[in-house]
Amino acid sequence: MARDIILDSIFGLDDVYADIERQYREIDYRPTFESVATHLFEEHQQYFDKAESPAGEQWPPLAPSTIAAKGHDTILIDSGRLHASLTGPNDGHFHEIVADGSGNQHILEWGSDIEYLTYHVTGTFNSDGSVRMPRRDPIGMTPEFVGRIQETIAIKTIAEMAK
Repeated sequence: MARDIILDSIFGLDDVYADIERQYREIDYRPTFESVATHLFEEHQQYFDKAESPAGEQWPPLAPSTIAAKGHDTILIDSGRLHASLTGPNDGHFHEIVADGSGNQHILEWGSDIEYLTYHVTGTFNSDGSVRMPRRDPIGMTPEFVGRIQETIAIKTIAEMAK
């Protein structure tokens, strides 16, 4: 609700700030975050396609013994559950838009609840501290993707507050 504001002194600024905050809290970000969730699927498919982390780190190759056990050399694909949970709204995937404590939806929680994901994110180690399975992080966002989300939210916020 854009409107002209005339101040006779700086003492009226508290009301202006309160009005801006009220307008901000009334914005419904749910459609924006649903769109972001869809784009996150596409982003994560690219990580699997390139066999690299969101930070651009190439995933270490599989050990020959792992290739022999799996019967192929595709990294982070065995049953397909982890891949499916990060590249589409499949079993193991979750995303939810939750309230931030102010009563408005400003937080997107997105990810996978596949129990072994954490081992790929952190890697695993033998009791002597040597690497058992190297880190192959398949989840996250590139700085460029975060920038696109920030820009999308900023444009939405400005457009809504200008109404």
